Amino acid sequence: ISSKARKNLSYASKAHTYGEVTPDGFYKILQDAGSKNRGVFYDLGSGTGKAVMITALFGNFSKLFGIEIVKDLYQISKNILARFDPEIRPILSLEKQKQIIRFVNSDFLESDFSDADFIFTHSTCFYDELLIALEEKCISLKKGTKILLVTKNFQSPLFRLIKSGEYPMTWGKATVNFYEKV
Repeated sequence: ISSKARKNLSYASKAHTYGEVTPDGFYKILQDAGSKNRGVFYDLGSGTGKAVMITALFGNFSKLFGIEIVKDLYQISKNILARFDPEIRPILSLEKQKQIIRFVNSDFLESDFSDADFIFTHSTCFYDELLIALEEKCISLKKGTKILLVTKNFQSPLFRLIKSGEYPMTWGKATVNFYEKV
């Protein structure tokens, strides 16, 4: 789906290469990030929404947002949410039933995620200019915001590296760098 959809994008680049988290790997990432209530979660480049939905089930967030530029992948996430709401949400705890989950078909650099408490992005194939633009956009985030980057690093001293670890992804193990906005 991703390969086909990227061919239809007139501006597709290596940055649109698709890779997914695995449920067990992302569950471990959430555990390692800490389990206290984190408020608002964003997945920048959310693909089919897997990380958002795993976080909805196993994280402690009141609002969860996925931002995806590739329309076909975004549409899959919308379809999954359309099934989740009537089939899964009613059997969850009252707190989980109240979660706001949204997917947006947009370029995350053109989106407002300033209310984020926690950001995940599968940045492995981000080209240098994209990563720099993301880092610059994240400079305005509030102090304490957690930012997790897959295989890439921020350079600004405004982001403190908390830890790095290897986690399984659909294509093999990858390093996840855990940052905090200072």
